Amino acid sequence: RLRSCGFLARKTADVVAAPSSKTWGRRAGVGCAFGIAAAVAALRPMWATAACASLGVGVAAFGLRLAFGARYVRHPYPEPSGDDGSTVVIAGSYNPPHLGHLEMLRYLSKAHAKVVAVIGVNPNKTYQVSAYQRQELLRAMIASLGLANVEVVVWAGLIFDYARSVGASAMYRGIRTWKEDGRSEKFLEFQNLFFQPVYGHWPIPTAYLQGDPKLSTVSSTLLRKRLAAGESICDLVPEACAAAVQQAYAPTPTDARG
Repeated sequence: RLRSCGFLARKTADVVAAPSSKTWGRRAGVGCAFGIAAAVAALRPMWATAACASLGVGVAAFGLRLAFGARYVRHPYPEPSGDDGSTVVIAGSYNPPHLGHLEMLRYLSKAHAKVVAVIGVNPNKTYQVSAYQRQELLRAMIASLGLANVEVVVWAGLIFDYARSVGASAMYRGIRTWKEDGRSEKFLEFQNLFFQPVYGHWPIPTAYLQGDPKLSTVSSTLLRKRLAAGESICDLVPEACAAAVQQAYAPTPTDARG
C-alpha cells in the first residue's frame, strides 16, 4: 500500500531539497507536512478523502462569504429606527476629511450607538499632514455637525484589532461604486476574513456604505489639488472648518520651490 505514496514521496524530496527553501527548519517542516500527508493517504485513504472534502467545503464557504456575505448600505440611506446599541468603526486616511466622509458619519451616528472613525497609519507612506493633525480636523468637522456619538482615533496596528478592542459589531468601508472601489475593497475584506481566524478570533464582519452620488466628485485628492492651487474649498468641507484645513495643508517653502 505504501507504493501509492510514490508520487507524494517524490514531491516531498523535491520540496525539501529545493534551493528556495532558505532554512533547514523550513525544509524540515515542509518535509514533515508532506510526509504526514503521504502516510495518511496511504494508510487511511478515507481520512484523506474526508479531509479533502472538508477543505473543499471550507474554501467554498469562505468564497461565498467573501462574495455575498458583506452588508451593503446603498444611498439614499434607509431611515434608521434609532441606534441599535452597537459600536461600529469606519477606517480611512481622511487626508484630508471632506463632506463625503461626513455624510457617511452622519448616517452611521443615527444608526448606531457609537461610531469610531479610525485614521490608519501606514508606515510605508509619507503624508504632508500628520495623522494627529487630520484627527483634529475631523474632530472639528464632526463637532460642527453636532455628532456627539462619533469619536476619532489614530491607530497604527491592524484595524480589526482596534475594532475588537472596542467591541465593534462591524467594520464599515465607504465606497463610491463597485466599479471604482470594488476590487480593492474586496481584497481588504479578504484580509479581514482570513487573518482574524489566524489570530484566533471569529471575524468581525465588513460592511459597505455607499457615498452620496451627489458627492461622488468630492475626494481627498481633489481637495489637496484645490489647496495646492490656493482655490476655495468651501464646497468640499464645512465652511467653518475651511480655514483650519487650508492652514494645515498650506504649501511649505520647499513645496513652493517645486
